[in-house]
Amino acid sequence: MFGIGKTNDAPPKAANRAAPTRVARVAPSLSPKVRDAPMEPARRHTSEPATFGNGTPELHGGQLSPAKQAAPIRLESVDDLIELRLGFEQKLDKEVIVGPHLVYQICPILLGGAVGTSAAQAAVLCTEAASVTDEAIAIRDALAKQTGRWALWKDSPIIIASEMLLLSVVRGQVTKEKIGKRRTIRANPNDNGAFGGLKEVVKWGLDQKASDITFTMHDGRAMSQISFVINGLNISPERFRIPTGTLNSMLNTAYMIAEGVKLPTYDPTVEQDARVNLNIDGQDILLRWASMASQYPGPTVTTRIVKMSQVERLKLEDLGYLPSHIAALNRATNAEGGAVILVGVVNSGKTHTIAAMMGGLPDTHKKMSLESPVELLIPGVIQKTVTGDYIEELKIMKRSAMHDILLGEIRDTSDGRAFSDLCAMGVNVYTTTHAPDALGAYDKLTQDTVNVSRDFLATPRMVKVVVGQALLPSNCTHCRMDFSTLLRDGSPNASDYLGYAKRLERLYEIDVDAIKIQNPEGCVECKKSELQELYGLAGRKMVAEVFEPDEFALTLIKSADVVGLKRYFSEQRVSDYSSPDMVGKTSMECAVYWITQGVLDPRRVEPRFHSFEREEMLRKSRERLVKATGRLHAI
Repeated sequence: MFGIGKTNDAPPKAANRAAPTRVARVAPSLSPKVRDAPMEPARRHTSEPATFGNGTPELHGGQLSPAKQAAPIRLESVDDLIELRLGFEQKLDKEVIVGPHLVYQICPILLGGAVGTSAAQAAVLCTEAASVTDEAIAIRDALAKQTGRWALWKDSPIIIASEMLLLSVVRGQVTKEKIGKRRTIRANPNDNGAFGGLKEVVKWGLDQKASDITFTMHDGRAMSQISFVINGLNISPERFRIPTGTLNSMLNTAYMIAEGVKLPTYDPTVEQDARVNLNIDGQDILLRWASMASQYPGPTVTTRIVKMSQVERLKLEDLGYLPSHIAALNRATNAEGGAVILVGVVNSGKTHTIAAMMGGLPDTHKKMSLESPVELLIPGVIQKTVTGDYIEELKIMKRSAMHDILLGEIRDTSDGRAFSDLCAMGVNVYTTTHAPDALGAYDKLTQDTVNVSRDFLATPRMVKVVVGQALLPSNCTHCRMDFSTLLRDGSPNASDYLGYAKRLERLYEIDVDAIKIQNPEGCVECKKSELQELYGLAGRKMVAEVFEPDEFALTLIKSADVVGLKRYFSEQRVSDYSSPDMVGKTSMECAVYWITQGVLDPRRVEPRFHSFEREEMLRKSRERLVKATGRLHAI
């Protein structure tokens, strides 16, 4: 037993040797995914171990000769560990003691076979920062001296691991048994009964046009629930109230075949993202997995359903955009340089809209994308999934002579830097982010979590247009009812609905007689499942707002005058609310237009934005402000 760094509390000192060579990322679709260092010839896990001279490691004072050390292998996920030529046996933290200040940076491990067998080979698993320290070298040398128990792995005596993977190994969450089980299920998932149950759940969701599936384990209870988001509504069918043990097995199986995971088996206490690839009736499906260690009612896993097929060239008008929307977007796409930003809440259809914009660009443009992950396969676009930081990928992209680039959703500072860099280059950037409305994009991008400079956003030509959109449940055209049915004598809450109708008339000067509402009884066209919550509905309608910043708007953006910017946008409106001209109209006001066409039930519009009562209060507030200032704002 050896002790390394047990009494030294100072930070590890860098050893006098070169840092390991960085390795290019391997495309996510390729296997194995292990990050091999570039060598001549290239080193692969399936090759024979490299040998030095007579086939044994050449030692200099107990160390491998610096001139003959191979660049370390890199591991990002547990699947990279599984793909190693030598199977994982155990950690050797009991045989070679690592000091407490290094325990989450360095961990000796055993590969290939049990201690004392001829197949046993040892290596040092560590973070990149720790790989060049004296302590890592000392642990490697200590392993090399235990020739009677194992041999030092000549392929890569030091292995660089991601912090999450190393932490999982140190904590004992990665074991030989768990890795073996994962390898078995991944090789033949159809032999597992829980896998069939998972596919049945996903198939049902596809048949109901669900966008998301949520698996909720009820801790300490016999039964748990699977829910679906359909037409924007969270539905919990009774048929998917299943035994908690069954649900746990289903999630374990899904996790076993997932990509990008940090643990070999599903652990409800560890929150992480992953990707699960399935084939349902010949259709390739991607489930974007996001787990949450919630305390009540228990852990949940939410999966977004993505059909991984090439989409036909989508048209904005087919998605629900109106002519004035499309005219503004055409002005943006016909101008060189700058960003088109699409915003909305989760599950608002941003991916399809951005795909329609990219697909509608001229074939003479070179179009590329960096996404996390690729969701829709867009004709004419070179697409790539990015699993880490965008910055490294951009170095390659900048040499690719692209005209247009789709940059996946902006979530953090890395994405923010990539966005700013691309816009400043003068290329056409198409991207998305989560914000409640178009004007809210500026506050979202300038938050500390994204950190795009407000001055940068207020620079002319950096942002060409910002689009906000939402999806709302639409009435079934076969059974929708007149709003007046709510006002008849004897109808429940008839007096309340009369006040509701008068408020709509005051706010929007619309004919209430033209309004249609959802029929709760449904009809043969919309009653296609046992989900009574969906009776009277037929899909969703897209509503949108488009903001083109001019020079005055840029001054308001720079000064962070959010209220002034909203007022300035509303001043652009020149048509009434029953007109399809959407200039100066918000997404809620776009929804009002569709209310006048009988497409949307006004009661379905309010939950997405705010109540019409609240809208009336806001307008009265603006009127008071106008009287106080004498005009909407000082120009």
